Amino acid sequence: MSAEVITIIVAAASLLVSMGGGLFAGLAWVMRHMDNKFEKVDAKFDKIGAELGELRADLNDVKVAVARLEGPHPPLFLPR
Repeated sequence: MSAEVITIIVAAASLLVSMGGGLFAGLAWVMRHMDNKFEKVDAKFDKIGAELGELRADLNDVKVAVARLEGPHPPLFLPR
């Protein structure tokens, strides 16, 4: 084999290796940023879930207070 053919083969192999490395690095960067975004969204949903839990507890307290104000329901049928 001549020197030119060996040079072309080495240049093509180095090009493939550098392109593969760049693709791998780009995908790793995208995955890292997506993980960060998902963590932020999960934290936001956890915060909303906690607020909803507090709201449910407050609503339950309001329901109990309203029931106490209304008192017991009158019977539908009066005894004879």
